[in-house]
Amino acid sequence: MNMKPSDRHEDTDEKIVARIRQCSEEGLLVAEQELRESAADQPESFEFLLENLLERHDDLQALTARDGTRRYYSSRCMSGAYALILLHKEEDPLQLIAAVVRQNSRDYPRPVPLDIFGVEPFGMAADEVSDCIQKLAADKAHADILVIETATSRKFLYSAQYLEPAHAALLAEWYDVGQANNP
Repeated sequence: MNMKPSDRHEDTDEKIVARIRQCSEEGLLVAEQELRESAADQPESFEFLLENLLERHDDLQALTARDGTRRYYSSRCMSGAYALILLHKEEDPLQLIAAVVRQNSRDYPRPVPLDIFGVEPFGMAADEVSDCIQKLAADKAHADILVIETATSRKFLYSAQYLEPAHAALLAEWYDVGQANNP
């Protein structure tokens, strides 16, 4: 049975949409190159194909990395904020930590427990987090990112641009010890 060219395009479209959604369900972004490989039978129209899919499927979203490549996800299974964390983690974990700390200090205001970077969506190894913290401390561009330690020796990060040291320390103690002891 011979497939018409339009049938092949529809099959490729379905595969790409399914792949993006599947990866999003697994908490992953899909690189443009991976999708390009699945559309190898129509390389000349790949960009058009992707743009068309994004227009036809409201849940399909694209993020552009610093190097200009794109990553894709489905908003059915992943929020835009989560997808941005994954992209920043892939590009530069140091910048990711700094951005998360500054956003939390500015918007909520609260310090960020250091151990949060070891769980998803961050999923960083303890030595990677430790290395990033050392680099942050040595970099003048991140001089506002400071570490505080609570009475239980749990470490928190905060931005001195948005939180005073005493206020950050008080909040860290509350999040670490006070909340649990005051039901």
